[in-house]
Amino acid sequence: MLALALLLGCHRGAEPVKGASQGVPRTEALLEVQTTRLVGTDAQGRVRWELRAASVVVDRRQRVTAERATGYLMAEDGTRVQIQAGRAWYERGQGRVQLDGAVKVVAARRRWLTAQQATYEPATDRLRATGGVRLQVDDWSVTADLLESEPRLRRARLWGAVRVTVEAGR
Repeated sequence: MLALALLLGCHRGAEPVKGASQGVPRTEALLEVQTTRLVGTDAQGRVRWELRAASVVVDRRQRVTAERATGYLMAEDGTRVQIQAGRAWYERGQGRVQLDGAVKVVAARRRWLTAQQATYEPATDRLRATGGVRLQVDDWSVTADLLESEPRLRRARLWGAVRVTVEAGR
């Protein structure tokens, strides 16, 4: 059923698969769709996230892996927060989106974060980032091991090796 929904939700027709996507062995893939769009909704049918990816693989556990993912998270107030990552995962039934590899979350021009991994939980509207976290808010730059926040990055908590710097001349 998930495989059918992915195929029907594609903007463009899938090109023939020439080889397995990087990182996912051919034997694990139940379905691979190239150049596609994934949308996650809540129980009320509201869009909570959207991902576009160069390649999407669905494995036998119905875990969806999106390579070179870009898209957005939809905050509770309807604000779109831009995201990008080397890879994103969505596991059917869990609702959460996991991002890995050069993660970037842009809430506004001067409010963004980078990290190695991030997880978005739409049910609680929470974003958790780990691994070389850097939060930039206006002239303030904060680095830490762990960040928890709502997607707009306005109420963030940081833990582990927290360091705050202010841009000179401001």
